[in-house]
Amino acid sequence: MPLSWLLTSIDYAFAEQKLRGGSIHINCPFPEPLYGGEDKTVFADYLANVGAWQASSDCFSGYTENRLKDFAQDSKLLNLAARKGVIVVGSVRLAEAKQALALASHLGWPVLCDPQSGVSERWQRYDIWLQNKTASDALAQADFILQVGSRLVSKRLLSWIDHQVEAGCEYVLLAPVLDRLNPSHLRQKQLCVNIKDWLSAALNTLPQSQYSGWAEALIDAPNAVRSKLLSTPHLTEFDVARSIETLPNSVDLFIGNSLIVRLVDMLTSMPAIETYSNRGASGIDGLVATAAGVQKGSERSLVLYIGDTSLLYDMNSLALFSHADKPCVIVVTNNDGGAIFDMLPAPSEQKSQYYQMPHGYQFHHAAAQFGLHYHAPQDKSELESAVAHHLSQGEGTLLLEVTTQPHEVGEMIRQLGQSVANDFNYGQ
Repeated sequence: MPLSWLLTSIDYAFAEQKLRGGSIHINCPFPEPLYGGEDKTVFADYLANVGAWQASSDCFSGYTENRLKDFAQDSKLLNLAARKGVIVVGSVRLAEAKQALALASHLGWPVLCDPQSGVSERWQRYDIWLQNKTASDALAQADFILQVGSRLVSKRLLSWIDHQVEAGCEYVLLAPVLDRLNPSHLRQKQLCVNIKDWLSAALNTLPQSQYSGWAEALIDAPNAVRSKLLSTPHLTEFDVARSIETLPNSVDLFIGNSLIVRLVDMLTSMPAIETYSNRGASGIDGLVATAAGVQKGSERSLVLYIGDTSLLYDMNSLALFSHADKPCVIVVTNNDGGAIFDMLPAPSEQKSQYYQMPHGYQFHHAAAQFGLHYHAPQDKSELESAVAHHLSQGEGTLLLEVTTQPHEVGEMIRQLGQSVANDFNYGQ
């Protein structure tokens, strides 16, 4: 384990103790030999990424709670108006996401919006354009990252944050409760606050940043990505992900795990819509049931985007949508198994049998079993019109099954990434 893991674990343990009391037991197994006389140079790499912390008097990762009353102090310590910053918006409610956009606009900073936020801005599709070195280097001028909410989808964005913090960039996370939201064990300040109130105070207090507009050249990047999207005569998973852009903001959206949420992150401009997900260790288990619970709680129409394997894992939960009191739509992409494993380093000998697990099923009988309406659109226009018509005039739940070629999407993602990485420069 890296030393940063130990430091963040200790900092979190003391923050928990301060909040809840109790004792702390720390067990740190160290490899032999540690008897003296050994070559200490072997520890140089172990200490390399904590040099700046060693020279300071701060905790490696700090936690503060209920600081709204001390916002002026937060503002002074963070000194946002003098920073060349980036705002990252994670999994938050729509109202909080909109306030984060307003703060970014006020400061003149770029903002990178995770699809779980339900919003987008001019720097969208970063998971693709960060593969372009010129663009990545341009964004790397940032010396401050303010992350609003947690559990980001894009591994490329997480990797960029890791690199920035290791290079000395200050990293502050706004979260509603004390939690371990630091997967890479970075040097971080976590402010446990009411996000909406904190952002409101920031909007009313902070002046415009002296570096306002510093990343304006990067706004060409998302358009460049969009211009390179391949046009096909048949429905693809790219089309499914981008159909979210046509949803009315009067409904709720639930994005399933696995490939669909990554495609939305790569390709889609979110239409300012209340968005839910079930990210975390549960993987693809229980996504239909969770979405049904969200719809029951919100009492609004809901659109669920889900993959075929995810639906097979939770198919009995379609019963929960049988008597939906508002028009709901389930869009399932059927690529005959786990197409995401074309993008992951699964061993090629076992990839099909143990990872992708092709099944050969379709879902029209499942829809009939649970009393759901069913349709299988053949093109992007038919998909979008079927969703819109059911939400505006339908009753109950409509299951839309989009059948795609199993290995097509992986190749499309690779081609798009290579094209963006190699074919143009921007951000200068």
